[in-house]
Amino acid sequence: MRDRAIAQSGRHALPAAPFCGTLPAMPRFHLVSLFPEFFDSPLSTALMGRARETGVATFSFHDPRAFSTDKHRHVDDRPYGGGPGMVMQGEPVARALRSIERPGRMLLMTPGGRPFNQALAREMALEEDLTLVCGRYEGLDARLLELFPLEPVSVGEAVLNGGETAALAVIEEVFA
Repeated sequence: MRDRAIAQSGRHALPAAPFCGTLPAMPRFHLVSLFPEFFDSPLSTALMGRARETGVATFSFHDPRAFSTDKHRHVDDRPYGGGPGMVMQGEPVARALRSIERPGRMLLMTPGGRPFNQALAREMALEEDLTLVCGRYEGLDARLLELFPLEPVSVGEAVLNGGETAALAVIEEVFA
């Protein structure tokens, strides 16, 4: 019946490929973001929502503001060594990263990073843990790149307000 419906619609049905072996486990995603609530809706609906509900995909959120020692929970500062704009302070972000028990590979969402493509997505899909750092302002305190194995990754040439949208694109691509 299904084949007849597909034939009538003009689409071509491909035979199912035999499955051999086991599927790799999906990575546990650790998101470092000043706005963890940004992810509430996208990760609670459609396929991501079902994957999360069934435990196929897991997510943890780490807000650098929670690791700030400033009474106002500030996380922005002038760049170390000078320069225009503001950057995310190193200390709160470093504490947030250290709070992740098994961070796995650490990707820094930034417009100047390595292009995120299908080959990199396949690589990431094999990881057990994947930490996505969502930058804000003019970026991160550059000293963090010396302290942690952060891999700068870009989802395109568009300049976004922060790394959260880019992180969602990476999650969806790795999950697909």
